[in-house]
Amino acid sequence: MHLLALAGVSVYRNHVYATNEGVWLDVLKIYPASERATNNLGNVYMDRKQYDKAKACFEQLVARNPADYTAQQNLGSIHEREDSPYHDVEKAIGYFKAAITANPDFAEAHYNLGRLYQKIAQSRRDDALEAEAVACYRRTLQLHPSHVLAHNNLGLIYFHQGRRDEARREYETALRLDPNCEPAKANLKLLDSPPSGPADARSVPLDQVPRETLIPLYEEALKRDPNNAQIRQKYDELMRTAPRK
Repeated sequence: MHLLALAGVSVYRNHVYATNEGVWLDVLKIYPASERATNNLGNVYMDRKQYDKAKACFEQLVARNPADYTAQQNLGSIHEREDSPYHDVEKAIGYFKAAITANPDFAEAHYNLGRLYQKIAQSRRDDALEAEAVACYRRTLQLHPSHVLAHNNLGLIYFHQGRRDEARREYETALRLDPNCEPAKANLKLLDSPPSGPADARSVPLDQVPRETLIPLYEEALKRDPNNAQIRQKYDELMRTAPRK
């Protein structure tokens, strides 16, 4: 389990869209070249975890226009997800980089690349890759200063580095921007908890994160927002890794 609430899934939506598959299929019957309909249909399939259909939609968009940075990012999301049959971290990194190349000012691609670097860096204890993640988050925040999850995840890196004051600043900034940001609430609560391991935060084993701190927060969040897939995924991960009684 990753230490606390590193955002668990990539951001792939580029705007609010209807979730009715039939709507977009009907649009495509009339306008087969509609990029918006193809993209939104792919998003519907992503939400349903129908990754083969989603992949086909986004690949079609990239084939038509290699500079379609949204479709490039969405393909990265498909390859990143661990429940996807196309899971391939290197391909995910490649697609996120392609999205940034197509649009250097696309904040979400910088965020997604940073989050993926951060996950890998935590598992490998790779300082160089962690520095790459920091650079991605800082670029994200240059482009989008109110990006809540970038602040939260940057704070998490600072926590791992033992830079507790800077971690607190990032968590508090995230909560100031979004008082309902559950990951930042949980991370701040851990920061204020008595230490459960060595003084150096980097040396705290990831499997010793106190679940009793996290689970009630996520249960409370799900009561308020039962359809939030990201919160549900993180809660399910916590419950799957909890010790059996």
